[in-house]
Parts: sequence; C-alpha cells; structure tokens
Amino acid sequence: MERLDLHGQQHDLVEDVVVKFIYKHHPPFEIITGKSKRMRELVEQIVIRHGFESHLKNWTNHGSLIIVDGRD
Repeated sequence: MERLDLHGQQHDLVEDVVVKFIYKHHPPFEIITGKSKRMRELVEQIVIRHGFESHLKNWTNHGSLIIVDGRD
C-alpha cells in the first residue's frame, strides 16, 4: 500500500501535496497525518472533495488515514 507522510508539512500547502498523491496512486492508500487534528480534518475534506472516502487506520492510531475510492 502506498503511503504519504505529512509530518512537517505546512497546513496551507497540504491540499496540493494530497491532490497530487491521490491522483498518482490507486486506492487504497495511507496518508499519515500525525497527531494534528487540524491536519487530519484538512486531509478528510480534501479526499471527500475529490470523490474518495477515508477512515482511521485503526482505533488506536488516529494519526493515519486509509483512503478508499468513494464510488464503490
């Protein structure tokens, strides 16, 4: 599974990075947001706008999202 790690990424630049990544790779893939609630919210909004869905990697890891195709 492909992974995008957003640790250290500036919030105002994240949309460009995420959009480029999601259109280069086929879901499912993982986006690591880290502990930042704001970063996780930004990524969730971006993937929804582009027709994808997200869920937490697991209930103990809130810093990683699994992205799947929203059309399934």
